[in-house]
Amino acid sequence: MKYLVAIASLFAAVQGRCPSLLTPGEHLKTVTVGGIEREFYVHVPDGQSENPHPLSIMYHGCGSSPEKFEMESQMNGHTNAHHYYNIYPRGTLSSTRLGWNAGFASCGANVNDVDFTRAVLLFALEELCVDETRIFGGGFSNGGSMIFNVSCELPTYFRGFGFVGMLPPSVAYPHACSVDAKPIFGFCGSQDSICATGMEGWFSKYAIEANCNDAAKIVQESSTTTCFSHEDCRTGPVRFCGITGLGHCWPGNDCCDTQCRDQNPANIDTSNALLRFWDSLAPEASTLSKEAMITSLKAELKHQFNGTSN
Repeated sequence: MKYLVAIASLFAAVQGRCPSLLTPGEHLKTVTVGGIEREFYVHVPDGQSENPHPLSIMYHGCGSSPEKFEMESQMNGHTNAHHYYNIYPRGTLSSTRLGWNAGFASCGANVNDVDFTRAVLLFALEELCVDETRIFGGGFSNGGSMIFNVSCELPTYFRGFGFVGMLPPSVAYPHACSVDAKPIFGFCGSQDSICATGMEGWFSKYAIEANCNDAAKIVQESSTTTCFSHEDCRTGPVRFCGITGLGHCWPGNDCCDTQCRDQNPANIDTSNALLRFWDSLAPEASTLSKEAMITSLKAELKHQFNGTSN
């Protein structure tokens, strides 16, 4: 991974660049948030044009890294094929592990990772040719915890979400946030001790919060993968897939921990399934304009540039 470039200011006058000045491929960026320099990788798809592209922001797990998460998910290649920008933020170090302060589940240092997400969004909206109606977030394990946190704290900016190997606390998301439950797609292995026993309960509760009006549909995707969905919900579908015999892993790729190698080839390709799900979501009528998003993010981040932090 290459091209380390420091962001001199998040308050550039540019209201998005179409096409982006960044060349296709991967670029490492840095930004200071709360007095801490943070890193994130930006993957720019091939064949950029003046037409805006969707954006995915992918959060790695506790003890992982952007580099490992790319090996686990191969999301850069998948997003390239779907003409998305893809961003991998890097968590902070706590003891010997990188991770996230996701509110209810902290792995990294005691930093404000919601503000870091705001800074990443602001960069993307100002420096990339992003379709502001098609911004998505995904995460694995502790990165999945960040997805629940971001869906609560920053729902205005995201159209939908996805997660693997995590569940929120039963009292928290989304009903405690007083926000609309956004479309979401979850995945869990039957041998994953973090989520296997609670996934169906989460799915039922989330469908209520999402005002889903239809009965759950069950589809046997393969010999190992069973998926459940509500399609008639206020802001979009709610889905999850269970993968028989899989532990705490990103389904569909033989990397990187011992229990995740030599996966059954029938396991769902999670990265591709997520992108197909996000592709299916129509823009919301209530989405802010790009200019309004930039203005709002600058206002929310202003305290950082005044030398203070949460």
